[in-house]
Amino acid sequence: MNRASKITLYSFVFILAFGFFALISFPYEFLKENISTMLSRESGVEVSIGKMTPALPLGFKFEDVKFGRPGGKSAVIKTIQVKASILRLFIGRLGVSLFVGAGKSGEMELFTSLGFSDIIGGVFVPSSLDIKVDDFPMGDLAAFAFDHLAHMPGANPLLAPELKKLILRGDLSSVIQLSLNAKDPIQSQGSLSVKFKNSSFAMDDGYIAEQIFKIAQIDAVMNRGRLDFAKGSGFQAQDIGIGFSGDVALKNPMLRSLLNLKIPIRMEGGIKEKFGILLEMQFLAGERLTSELTLQVTGPLDSPSVVPVGS
Repeated sequence: MNRASKITLYSFVFILAFGFFALISFPYEFLKENISTMLSRESGVEVSIGKMTPALPLGFKFEDVKFGRPGGKSAVIKTIQVKASILRLFIGRLGVSLFVGAGKSGEMELFTSLGFSDIIGGVFVPSSLDIKVDDFPMGDLAAFAFDHLAHMPGANPLLAPELKKLILRGDLSSVIQLSLNAKDPIQSQGSLSVKFKNSSFAMDDGYIAEQIFKIAQIDAVMNRGRLDFAKGSGFQAQDIGIGFSGDVALKNPMLRSLLNLKIPIRMEGGIKEKFGILLEMQFLAGERLTSELTLQVTGPLDSPSVVPVGS
């Protein structure tokens, strides 16, 4: 082995040893509190982290992460683990894997990759996105999300009190595999399948009887930069139904992607009495809502047009 090779090898070993030492000796308690404070400040949600430890060879693990609002509903995620791919760093890419665990059952796995040249150029659309979710319980997270939306600035004063009462139960199972090209969106391809198992919808005041979803699944395929929703995608229960059909054509930049969707909405019984008036006010100019309304969503992603059309 020549002198230059030895220097390179020793330098590499030193960097790995130093990185390993820094990772295990870092003041994680201090960093944990700073991350909690930053997230709370930026999101408007109280975030607390029970424990933070290193995840070898290059990453971090958070345990008992709680999201909440003073006097409101909260949710706890048992485990969040973030790790960087060392091999991808050597080819000029940032590869990040994320694991989220709900405890004894239910987990999410995500992997994404982004080129350093894209980051330097201000492009933050990942070149690849792989997500797998197995029976992840969504009840507490959904309750927290509804409660948070109800208290956000600009929340609809008629809708906000009802949002806080919503109960959505179910286990999320999904497989998403996308290969994206921000510079040339027509090269993007992939597929997604999002499904809720054993899912139901109700209100905690008992006004709406529990709605058991017979269908709670969205499937779509992306080919040549166009995401087409499969027939039958949507949510269907006794007194409520929301469907999705049409496509999304990716553009550069991504926020200019073009929507061409039809969303049929069916409301009956107590759900129509509770929420039908909002659709009447927003889209029907005072006309009475029948049991069904179809919305056409068109235009760019950042400023879509939503108008009622015939079913």
